[in-house]
Amino acid sequence: MKKILLLIVPVIILFIYLSYYGANEDVFIIPIEGTSGVSANEGFEKLFDNDTNTRWSVKPFKKAYALWELSEPVIPAGYIIVTSDNTSKNKGCLPECWTLYASDAAEVPEIKAGNWTELVRVENDTVLNSGDLSERYFYINCDKEYRYYLLVIDRVESGDVMQLAEFSLQYMGYDYSYRPTGTRPHTTKAFTTSQHTTSPVTTVTDPYSTTEYNKTTNPIITTTSAVTGVTSVTDGVTQDNLEEMAARNSKCYFYNFLDDNEKTVYNQICLAAESYVTSITAPAADVTRDTMHKIYNYLMDDHPEYFWLDKFSWRYNGSTQLITSIDMIYCYAQSEIPSLKQRIDSEVGKICAGLTAESSDYEVLLAAFEGIIELVDYDTLTLEATEGEENADGEPDELRNLVGTFVNKKVVCVGYAKALQYILQKYGIESACINNEDHSWNLVKIDGDYYYVDATWGDASNTDPDRNEDIGIKYGFMCMTTEELETLDSHEIPDDVPVPECTATEYDYFVQNDLMFDYYDTDKLQELFDESFAAGGAEFDLKCADESTYEEIIADLFDDGTVWDYINSSVADTGATKPDLVWNVTDERLFTIKIYYTY
Repeated sequence: MKKILLLIVPVIILFIYLSYYGANEDVFIIPIEGTSGVSANEGFEKLFDNDTNTRWSVKPFKKAYALWELSEPVIPAGYIIVTSDNTSKNKGCLPECWTLYASDAAEVPEIKAGNWTELVRVENDTVLNSGDLSERYFYINCDKEYRYYLLVIDRVESGDVMQLAEFSLQYMGYDYSYRPTGTRPHTTKAFTTSQHTTSPVTTVTDPYSTTEYNKTTNPIITTTSAVTGVTSVTDGVTQDNLEEMAARNSKCYFYNFLDDNEKTVYNQICLAAESYVTSITAPAADVTRDTMHKIYNYLMDDHPEYFWLDKFSWRYNGSTQLITSIDMIYCYAQSEIPSLKQRIDSEVGKICAGLTAESSDYEVLLAAFEGIIELVDYDTLTLEATEGEENADGEPDELRNLVGTFVNKKVVCVGYAKALQYILQKYGIESACINNEDHSWNLVKIDGDYYYVDATWGDASNTDPDRNEDIGIKYGFMCMTTEELETLDSHEIPDDVPVPECTATEYDYFVQNDLMFDYYDTDKLQELFDESFAAGGAEFDLKCADESTYEEIIADLFDDGTVWDYINSSVADTGATKPDLVWNVTDERLFTIKIYYTY
């Protein structure tokens, strides 16, 4: 009878647990076995206790492993390693070579002879930081569910000690969505808080060692779904403020590609961001996890003004796939935001100082394009110095936000695109950030037609002196067609980004300023030289409508040297000083020519 009860009671407890939490909603960990620690309080189980004050510490280290089971199979998406709280005191204690395996076996597989699939192999790691409690994320490319996981550490940096504070498996069921744009990868965190339950202790043999160690038999680590110490947005959402936000967002490009439910949740997240709410305890409409990826990307690409919003994450019901809650993650303290806004808008005011209520959309775009390029340098030095580093949650990425552009005045492509979008939206001009893995630029609507604008490529300035080019603004990258965009490297538009075919040329800079050559018009070219010398200038731009015209002008001016005939004629007519040198910058993709002369 006692034996029967011993079998029945755990089953009943497990049944009650699963009934309460629901299948697939919360996954709990069952540590099975692993290399013993230097003491009973520093065993492999400490990897999974969600407490960075504890650690797995192995000495003397030869090889170490940890084996665990999940309460149900999951698709692994990545994992986080957190260094111990005294890593800096134990130099060389970090793993340098390790492998993560998984198994879908029906029961616990053997360590060395089991049916293990290698998920990730890391050799000669340089990503883990040697500082205390440093958190690093590692990506797993996998589309299959596994229940059992085995971490094998083959080598440490140096010495005979190995230490880690936490190992957290991130799996499909908790999501961040973002489209990287030539950036450092963002860290992705697991969402659960874990705690041990007490269990009896037995002894097993470590297959990688001759020593004995304590193993906790089936110590269930449960997840807690409650989020504490946060402000909820659910009770503050009313139909009125959702409708007010909807009216504002209707002017955003990507927002209009969502259905009604998606728009409702999008608006709810905007309300949360503007109120610095940290948790949305229930979406205002039913949306699925796949839909949330779209909402995330669209919202982040529509709203550069939310520079304090690092990202948001969500939980979903594994059975229905419906989103159950959303967590907001901010990268500036709420108290910092007003002063940063003021500094941003002060610079925007300077850029737009010459604009009036009567200024056309094209004039606003031109002022923003020129102003941002004159204000900012492309920050190659910081980009290269941080290559391979991860951007931790809640850490502002000022290479890629409005603070970087308007306060620091040093950014990469995302910073240019968000800044241009921010100014245009202030003037009611529809604009969106277009991103792929390598680059960011803008889609802009002027008088009913769409154009592509790339302020980054329009700027030749750089924080690296060896790459800084004093060649002025490259206007060929303002108001491009789809056909022109497709000639440029790094401008491929992802399949999931809805964009129109851009064919209009009315607001091409060269068309607007009568600098477009449909054929080699020698009289028109002489007029450009004359106007430039008469105004005391040292450069001017032109563009050719096709390749044959472009090649004809280049060959005549610079291969045959007739550029000096134009210059001599202008000098004779205007009385200007004859330059010592004439040179050019051309772009054979866009058929643009910039002519300079120096004295």
